Amino acid sequence: NQIIPVRDEFGVSKAARERHSLLTRIDRWVIAHIRRASAVDPFVQTIFDMALRGAACWRIHFEPSSWKDAPVEEDSYEDRGMKLPFSAIPVDPMGVYPAPGGKWPLPWMIEEQTRSAWEVMLRYTNWSNPGRKEPHEDVQWVEYWADVEEGNQYVCLADGAVCLDMENPVGVVPYEF
Repeated sequence: NQIIPVRDEFGVSKAARERHSLLTRIDRWVIAHIRRASAVDPFVQTIFDMALRGAACWRIHFEPSSWKDAPVEEDSYEDRGMKLPFSAIPVDPMGVYPAPGGKWPLPWMIEEQTRSAWEVMLRYTNWSNPGRKEPHEDVQWVEYWADVEEGNQYVCLADGAVCLDMENPVGVVPYEF
């Protein structure tokens, strides 16, 4: 473990070129992982949302169980089977309501979307189905995320009935604009 002075890591020196090469490989690997881990390519969706709506939003879904503890022997992270513990899910910016006047990090966020009653019935067996919706009908889905300072909550509502009310599993509001 040799300590390299910071000034040698910048510019055109050999150490700077090696550092640039390493960071470039890591960046490419992270971008490839984000694209593979999402059903819709978040980068393409961001371009579409920016052109159509003037804004773009991602929800970062954390999956800590996917992180593998692998020894650092290879140069390629993929060869070791490593996977980042998150994926980026593009969200329609027209259905996301951040805290008014909120600065980053956001204290809370509300996301609204339409889901099928069937999906809610299967995933949340405790849902009371207040409108007595048939499985093929749509329900109004609302998610509320709050950080530690705002109560550390994660609440999901379907047609106004609580499906899930728990502590925020990540402690922060997992959205990026």
